[in-house]
Amino acid sequence: MCPRSVLFGALLSCLAGVVAAGPVTYNVTVNTSSISGTMGSLDFNFNPGPLATQPASLQILNFTSDGTLVNCAANVQGFCPTGGVSGLLPGTVTFNNGASFNDYFDGFTFGSTLSFQVSLYGPALSSPDGVSTSGSTFAFSMFSNSAGTIPALTADTTSGFAFSVSVNLDGSTTVTNSIATLQPGPQTEYFAHLSTGQSFINIQNSPGNGNICANVYAFNAQTAQMVLCCSCLVLPDQTISLNLRTDLARFGNSLLPDSATVNVIATPGGASATSCNAATITQAQVIPSGMTAWKQTVQVAADGVTDVSTEKSFTPISLGPATVSTLTTACATTLNNKCPSCNAGAQ
Repeated sequence: MCPRSVLFGALLSCLAGVVAAGPVTYNVTVNTSSISGTMGSLDFNFNPGPLATQPASLQILNFTSDGTLVNCAANVQGFCPTGGVSGLLPGTVTFNNGASFNDYFDGFTFGSTLSFQVSLYGPALSSPDGVSTSGSTFAFSMFSNSAGTIPALTADTTSGFAFSVSVNLDGSTTVTNSIATLQPGPQTEYFAHLSTGQSFINIQNSPGNGNICANVYAFNAQTAQMVLCCSCLVLPDQTISLNLRTDLARFGNSLLPDSATVNVIATPGGASATSCNAATITQAQVIPSGMTAWKQTVQVAADGVTDVSTEKSFTPISLGPATVSTLTTACATTLNNKCPSCNAGAQ
């Protein structure tokens, strides 16, 4: 699975994904504060190319905003919805590329922000047939008028595309027509040689999220048994670090695995660390963007004296419908459920 997050307001370099065994998910966050109060419109479409196109589907999930949606049936374009589209915002809207034009258009009074997830799936992504000659494209547009003729917050003054994703013939995906920068949500990384060196997790929070709880779930990479779950409070613009090896060995080195898989998930935090509990988060609380995590490992070189330090960013992941409940259930029975090494500042 290949999740990616986008936060509107900065430049994006084009991104190509890989063939996905599961859905490819983009977490989209748009800062609309500069047009707050404007009575405009939103448009979503997912359409095949002009030639032979392999089937693909798409869902708009978890639409949230402090703006106001108009009754879709009352919109001036009449696309409510059109083609292979079902559902109504703010609920799930599902598209398929079976028709030539598949569109969802809705009037919208802008607030300061809006966010949603785009989840792409189907044979065109999971098993490309090698004979199709056209891909499919999802496009999201914003307009400052209800008729959808005046693009907003985008340099694309013709169609108003603020964010679009192409499904390529090889099953990969490419982001185009966007003024976005990638910011991952839930993330994962692999740690090796924990018994012979130090390993740190550094977590940074963006200013737009407020206080967050960075929930950490570590598994023995060989047995897949959860060996650590805990949560660290991270303030806006703050970076915190935790010493993975130290926290894993709290109950003795006999419980320290030589390698571990670590997942980090952000949820809203309170005023103090006591507001964070990795065993009680819910899927609905997961923050889709704005948290960045990277690992730092320190190993002794072959000379036995020199310390060699390496850094690597965590990899974004997509959460399935039961992912969080599976993690919290395991966390509730895990003996090692605290991260006493959480400290402000990166290692």
